[in-house]
Amino acid sequence: MRYMRRFDLDSNEISLIPAEGRAAWNPPPGHVAIYGSMLTCGVTLPLQPFITWFLAEARLAPAQLTPNSYRILMCMWHMWHRMKRPPPTPREVRHFYSLRPVGKTGIYFLQSNQPEFWIPKDVVVKGSVEPTTDEKMKGFVWGFPTSNKFWKNSWFFVGKDWGQSISFDLDGTQMTCRVPRYFCTPQWNHLTSAFTDEELKTLARAAVRPLEKRGKPYLYKEGKMIKAHLFPQISACRRRRKFTSCMHFLFAT
Repeated sequence: MRYMRRFDLDSNEISLIPAEGRAAWNPPPGHVAIYGSMLTCGVTLPLQPFITWFLAEARLAPAQLTPNSYRILMCMWHMWHRMKRPPPTPREVRHFYSLRPVGKTGIYFLQSNQPEFWIPKDVVVKGSVEPTTDEKMKGFVWGFPTSNKFWKNSWFFVGKDWGQSISFDLDGTQMTCRVPRYFCTPQWNHLTSAFTDEELKTLARAAVRPLEKRGKPYLYKEGKMIKAHLFPQISACRRRRKFTSCMHFLFAT
C-alpha cells in the first residue's frame, strides 16, 4: 500500500486496512482507528511510548485527540528534551493543560490552563511567567493553526503492534497501561497523583521559559526534532507531504 511506503511502516509490525464503511469508534477486532494527520504531526507507528502513556492514562483512543493536541504533546516532549529531562509524564502535561470536548463528537482537545497556575505552589524558581497580550501567543505552547481541515477524513484502521500498551515504573511499582481501542469518556482530569520533587522542579523551569521558547515556531522544527530522536529521518521527510482525504488514493496498491 502507498500509505505503508509513504511513512516507511514495517508490515511485520503494523497492518493497515481501510475504513470500508466502519465508524472510527467501532474498529475491527484487534485494530484501532488512526487518522493520517497524526503522522504528519510527528506521531509514529508503533506509537511512541510517551504518546502511548498519555493516551492510556487519559483513557482516550488515538483518534479521539485533535491534531493540535498531538502537536502540543510533541512540542512539550521537545521542550523537556531541551531541559535534559525525560518526556513529560501525563500528570506533567495535565499541570499545564485540561481536556475539553469538541461538541458531542467524542473528540477532545488540550486547552491551556491559566498562567497563574503554571508555577507549582511553594516551588522557588528564578524568573516568572512571561506575559503577553497577543492572542496568538497565549497558552503554554502557542502558535498552532486554528483550522485543521479534512483531518477527520484521513482515518484508517491499524492492527498488530500499534503501541497499545506500555509498562513503566511508578514510585517503585511496575505498572502496565493500555490504550483504548474504542472511543471512551476520558478520566484524565480526575487523576490526582502527587508530583515528585523532580517533576515540580521541571514544571517550574518550563513555566518560566521565555515566551519565544514556548512557541511552535521554536519547538516544532523538523531538524531539531529529528536530532532529539522524536521521530526518524525518513518519517520526518515524508511527513511534509499533504494528506488527501481520498481513501481510494491512500489504499491503492
